[in-house]
Amino acid sequence: MFPWQAIGALILNLLPRLVFNPIFWVVLVLVHSQYRRINSLEQKLFGHAFSSAGKQVWRSLIYGLAGGVAGSFLLVLVGVSLTGAGVAYLWPAAMLLLLINPRFMCFAYAGGLLSLSHLIFGFPQLEIPQILSLVAVLHMVESLLIFLTGHLDPTPVIVKKPSGELVGGFNLQKFWPVPVAVMLAVALELPELPANLIRMPPWWPLLQPRQLPPGKELVYSVYMVTAALGYSDLALTCRPREKARRSAAYLALYSLALLLAAIGASFYPPLLGLAALLSPLGHELVVYLGNRREFKERAIFVPPPRGAMVLAPVPGGLGESLGLVPGEVILAVGGREVLSPAELAGSMGELAPPWELVTLKPEAGGYRKRYLTVEEEITDLGVIFVPAGNNVPYVELKNKGILQRWWQAFTGRRKGDGRA
Repeated sequence: MFPWQAIGALILNLLPRLVFNPIFWVVLVLVHSQYRRINSLEQKLFGHAFSSAGKQVWRSLIYGLAGGVAGSFLLVLVGVSLTGAGVAYLWPAAMLLLLINPRFMCFAYAGGLLSLSHLIFGFPQLEIPQILSLVAVLHMVESLLIFLTGHLDPTPVIVKKPSGELVGGFNLQKFWPVPVAVMLAVALELPELPANLIRMPPWWPLLQPRQLPPGKELVYSVYMVTAALGYSDLALTCRPREKARRSAAYLALYSLALLLAAIGASFYPPLLGLAALLSPLGHELVVYLGNRREFKERAIFVPPPRGAMVLAPVPGGLGESLGLVPGEVILAVGGREVLSPAELAGSMGELAPPWELVTLKPEAGGYRKRYLTVEEEITDLGVIFVPAGNNVPYVELKNKGILQRWWQAFTGRRKGDGRA
């Protein structure tokens, strides 16, 4: 029987040591800087921050610790050992891929390409099943974190689609510090085995270990390291919760398939090539499936036939206190029909309280008409509206790597010199 309690106690005993681990604090600072960057973008676009960076960091830390414990159990259960696995090549490879395209800075691409290079050229030296199992487990943890928190505190955005249409949507971005227990293996003579070892069942590890000389046994030691996981997505055709859960499902299926392929390849080497290809191509399929719907199907935050649609209430504003929600359509204020967000903004200063707000609130299966009474004098409803025209700040989707930006800058400068 698998010693769940003993392994759990070992992992929990290692967690407090993170306080003295500088890498943990570096990752935490990086996570905080990312949330500060998101706040700055919100301020630039709308004049308001829609979330607190401090609150987001605390939430990421708590869920990251929980995800790390779950991931640690999986890594130990599978028997992933970093001894001779070639993990040292992952970060340099990921950084090189970053120069091509930011979204390629992912161990799924780096691990897959390194594995293919090893199979074709014999370099670098690494254990493909171990590397790909590590990639699979980290993505499995990421899918769990996306499912639990990926939809929280989304950033409202106005996006210019490839067709030129401006639509409302939400940018989902999350970052987590994830401490995980990793194992290092060493071969010892049987008489040298310590007495305080945790005895594992005969079927363990799930990954087939390398062949050992007679009279030797693999002994695993466990260490805690901190990984940084991130999630970035765009919700245009559905609400943030639905988008995050769909993305989590795609990623979980990919992770499971990659893990099974890696375990199978450890027993049957002809599967190594398939597993190496599955790592980047499977991840690319996950990205494709997520983006296809957002840009092929109809966006839900588009100007309604009449009225002004709420994209997001501003935190602390009147819209939030009235309970306005994304997708709610304001039909009339103070007895006046609303035709556009601009017309609504122009009417605010002319209304003497009390006045009535008539809306259509989205609910399962349709909309419900609401009548809300405002008893204070205001000039701003405190709402970000879905744009009804093109004269609004918007985000244009670009995903260029550093090398591509340098090349465009270089060729642009040369063209400019030629015209002179």
